[in-house]
Formats: sequence, structure tokens, C-alpha cells
Amino acid sequence: MSFLAEFGQITPTTYAPVPSWVNPDFGQPVEFQPTNNIFVNETLFQIYGGFLRDYILPFMNLSTLEFQPLDDNNRLTPSSVTFLRRYICQVPQLKNGWYFAVFAVLFSLMSTLKTGVFFFVQRWEKRDKAGRKQSETI
Repeated sequence: MSFLAEFGQITPTTYAPVPSWVNPDFGQPVEFQPTNNIFVNETLFQIYGGFLRDYILPFMNLSTLEFQPLDDNNRLTPSSVTFLRRYICQVPQLKNGWYFAVFAVLFSLMSTLKTGVFFFVQRWEKRDKAGRKQSETI
């Protein structure tokens, strides 16, 4: 649930699927109740806090902690979070170092072409040698 808190939520939100699972319908959000959120539900907070304090921390030889009970001031609350999206390039233009990318593409194409030429030359040479051997034996 702490992951949701980073985005300002205390409950998960899902969206109704459409026949194509690729694009859900964002116009119909389904919000869940915060009853399973440990930082909102006081009973869950006491249960899990007690388990941490009584079993896990002593097992790891760590000092025990005392947690303040959840109240209106000590509770996870939804908040408004703003996402900033910046686009690095809004005007199409050649970037610095474009020649390196072109050179890399040309190099890979030329090395592929060279490999293909060598392959066919070797096959032709073997075939030519086999033809000469047959003509010598006759």
C-alpha cells in the first residue's frame, strides 16, 4: 500500500476491460474500499504491528518499537499528486552525433554483405575445384 501512497492514493483503482485487453475503458473506474489498507484500518494496523513487534523484530535481534495508534492525524490520507511530463524534443532536427549512427548502420550492412560474398565465393571455389578434379581424372 505504500506504493499507492507515492501516487497519492490509499486504494487501488481498476478499469473495466473492453473486448480488447490492450485498451481498457478509462471512463469507468472501479475504486475499492480502504478496508484492507494497513495504514487506514486500525484493526489491521494493530494486528500487523503486534506481529512485527512480538515475532519478527526479536527474531532479527532488533529492538522493539512502539507504534502510535491510528487516529485522524496519524493515518494515510489521499493526496493530490502532479505528474510532470516533458518532451526533450518538440521540433524535429538532426541531433549531434547522427553521423555515428549512420556509420554504425552502414558498417553492419557492409559486414553482412561481405559475409554473404565470402560464403558464395567459397562455394563457387569448392565447386570449381571439384569440377577440375573430375576433368583431370578422365
